[in-house]
Amino acid sequence: MIIILMNCYLWSPYLITNRLIFDKVKIKFIEKRYVLINLKVRRIKIL
Repeated sequence: MIIILMNCYLWSPYLITNRLIFDKVKIKFIEKRYVLINLKVRRIKIL
């Protein structure tokens, strides 16, 4: 069952584009979090 779902997921172009968009959003979100953490660390270093 899971394997069939995975195959559908892998081969559906619509889902692939969806996945790419999701990955881009995820990457942006991770970058934002990383920047925020970096800023906090810098503030601590300044203090």
